[in-house]
Amino acid sequence: MSFSLSPPSIRIGFIPLLDAAPLIAAQELGLFRTAGLDVRLRAEPGWATIYDKFVFGEFDAMQLLAGQALDLRAGRSIGSTGFAVPLFLNRGGSCIVLSKLWIDRGITTAKQMLMANRSSDSGRRLTFGAVHRLSSHGFLLQNWLREAGAKEDEIQIINLPPSLMARNIHSGHLDGICVGEPWCTHCMIEYRGSVVAIGDELAPNHPDKVFVISGNMRQQRHAETLQLLRCIFQAAAWCDETANHPELALMLEDDRYLGLEADMIERALSGNYDSINNGKAHRVRFNSAAMSPSGSRLTWLAEQWHKNQWDGTKHLPQLLDSKLFAEAMEPA
Repeated sequence: MSFSLSPPSIRIGFIPLLDAAPLIAAQELGLFRTAGLDVRLRAEPGWATIYDKFVFGEFDAMQLLAGQALDLRAGRSIGSTGFAVPLFLNRGGSCIVLSKLWIDRGITTAKQMLMANRSSDSGRRLTFGAVHRLSSHGFLLQNWLREAGAKEDEIQIINLPPSLMARNIHSGHLDGICVGEPWCTHCMIEYRGSVVAIGDELAPNHPDKVFVISGNMRQQRHAETLQLLRCIFQAAAWCDETANHPELALMLEDDRYLGLEADMIERALSGNYDSINNGKAHRVRFNSAAMSPSGSRLTWLAEQWHKNQWDGTKHLPQLLDSKLFAEAMEPA
């Protein structure tokens, strides 16, 4: 009698955001299963948690901030060797949102906020939320405020999981946030915040999220890794088609994934922000240009690290694994 052992499951961590859609769609469309992969997706609340769990071997792959991936490449964590970054997961989908308290006063720009706060003589620092100190959201927020003339002692940026942004802006703990969709739209609909700046206009084509594969997965399960990437890339193309957005929104509303109403998710997918862009859509993209590991998109990230006087930019040329991506995209 002979026994055939099934390969172990592939454990993938993600954060409940629109840019996790290619991972979720690949699962829900049955692409992983058809390819013979047993994929287990697991949502995590924030970026620090998913990073630590990957480093300590709880995930075989994960969605991650590009800045965190660079930090990982710089070797600042144990167990961080051998991993691969063969894909971006999105382009766009981040916004700066101001609280209703400011909008009701007719204040919609960083300069107006700063002037109003200075004239109040309250001595209060303006408080903003971003998702991580290495996130593109934090960098976008810093640049938006600096360009308006903000001084270090006038502002503070605190880090919160994306899903907690809206309730903290509603409670008055935050004056504004920079976060990825669908949490911008959630804040607008549920808590009457207003989008005042769009990430892809502030820094066109900036890197946001990447897909990271562990060294063990890449080296010991290479064939499965290639299949995994093909499935995600195929699912991403499906997600990018606006005709599929109603079905995609229904997938994502599940409590295992984003846990928001499908109507809200579909609106977030549309990229329409009436408060700022007069009908021009700035939707998150999942097309080939958004997903492919193009090194030119990392230039902006290097500039942000230099502004903050951080080490690690020498590792940028080694961050993306374009060879692994090319191998996965070769015709079968």
